[in-house]
Amino acid sequence: MREEGEYIRPTVDGGGFLFASFHTTWSDGQSTDVRRRFAFLLISPAAVGRTASQFAVILSTPADLACLVAGDEVCIKLLRALATVPDAKLHEGVCDYLKSQLRQTCQ
Repeated sequence: MREEGEYIRPTVDGGGFLFASFHTTWSDGQSTDVRRRFAFLLISPAAVGRTASQFAVILSTPADLACLVAGDEVCIKLLRALATVPDAKLHEGVCDYLKSQLRQTCQ
C-alpha cells in the first residue's frame, strides 16, 4: 500500500479480485487501529457504494477478507455490529456467515 494524496493505493494498480474501492474518507476518526479500520471499510455497505440489501448478496467475499485482515475476534465484533443494520437480508446474511464460517451467533 502507498499513500497518494488523499488516497491509499496498492503498490501496483490494475484492479482484479482484491481490488476495493471505498466511498468514504480514511481519516474520519473512527478507529486508530489500521487493520480494524480497513476491515470495517470492507464490510461497510456505504463505504463500498452499495445498499444494505445489495451488500448482503456479496457479503461472503468482503467478510472473508475482513476476517483475514483483522482476525476473527475483531471480525466477529464488526459483523455483529453490521447485523444490527435495519435490513432483513443483510441481517440474515451476516448471521448465516457468522454461523457457517465462524461458528458464532449474531449476539
